[in-house]
Amino acid sequence: MKRIADVLNGAGVVYAVGGSMLLKIHGLVERANDVDLIVREEDAVRAHEALLGIGTGERGQAKEPYRTRHFYVHEADGTSIDLIGGFRIAHESGVYEYPFGQDSVSGREPVPLCALEDWYVLYQLMAGKEEKLAAMEAHFAKHGIARPDLLRHALERELPIRVRVRVESLLRG
Repeated sequence: MKRIADVLNGAGVVYAVGGSMLLKIHGLVERANDVDLIVREEDAVRAHEALLGIGTGERGQAKEPYRTRHFYVHEADGTSIDLIGGFRIAHESGVYEYPFGQDSVSGREPVPLCALEDWYVLYQLMAGKEEKLAAMEAHFAKHGIARPDLLRHALERELPIRVRVRVESLLRG
């Protein structure tokens, strides 16, 4: 991961680790399937080109319900990486776009991390993530919500009622 971070930092890319690797780093799951690197949409092509300098990669094919604008699949230093810029997920009420930017980065040890609060919203829009959501809710109950501002910001976006209710309930504690 250090080499990947060095390459992206050198390219001036705003990025962070999300998905199952984020949950693994926080001790919420035992195993990560791959590394999801979230980048600002405007950094996606530059990040893809930078990662090609240390491995292989190609444009990936986003599958429903994902409507991601930039999706690349890479292999670097034996690590499988999904590079995602302009992350969007279709749902029953429309399309949610993850507003990733520098404000979304919550940790930097040893690489930038996405905020758990953002992934709490995203995982609700993905099928089969109840176990991960339960682990996140237990984490928030034990440690508190570090970034309630991100949850409130998500509520200003296009979300189904079921997600709004669960986020509002979490915010109320």
